[in-house]
Amino acid sequence: MRKVKVAVLAIVLLVAVGLTVRSSLLSGAPSGGAPTQQFAAAPRTDGTDAAPTSSAGSEQPHEAPPVVCGTALNSLSALNEVAADKDAVFILLPGKSQDAAKQASGQVEEALKKISATGARVAAFTLQDEAPERARLIEALSIETLPSIVVIGRGSGAAAVSGEITEGRLLGAYVQASTPSSCGVTPGASSGCCP
Repeated sequence: MRKVKVAVLAIVLLVAVGLTVRSSLLSGAPSGGAPTQQFAAAPRTDGTDAAPTSSAGSEQPHEAPPVVCGTALNSLSALNEVAADKDAVFILLPGKSQDAAKQASGQVEEALKKISATGARVAAFTLQDEAPERARLIEALSIETLPSIVVIGRGSGAAAVSGEITEGRLLGAYVQASTPSSCGVTPGASSGCCP
């Protein structure tokens, strides 16, 4: 009986955290309209979503190119265009360690293979350091270490994997983020339909 009570408490806590995260991610969304099945993201104000390009002749130190998992994004709002046909997206938030980001990217690729084999439409992206939503996303999901992978389901929720990033943990995050919920009733899923 005690295990059941602990499990119920854990589910309630996950739902509460999920609602908070979802609310934080959607805080910049326009109100009054019908809910859309888009990825939660704040729109860019300059109208561009392309990754920055380096200018020829610029004097910058020669560093290793950053690890990119999938396509590089300067804003989460770009997801509604570049991932319009996807059910869920995996977003790499790289840290300072190129090796750790590369290892995380490899785990994402393995998870994407397994998920795609089920018929689900998924893709991977890297959110650039200068993205306006990056700090808000890290805070909303209580991400403490980088690199991290954020999994966002279309119209469902979000989940983050930090620290030890494994294929198994990524698959669990995918299930959590892609599970539709009715006002957060589904364990581990978050929903923006409740106040």
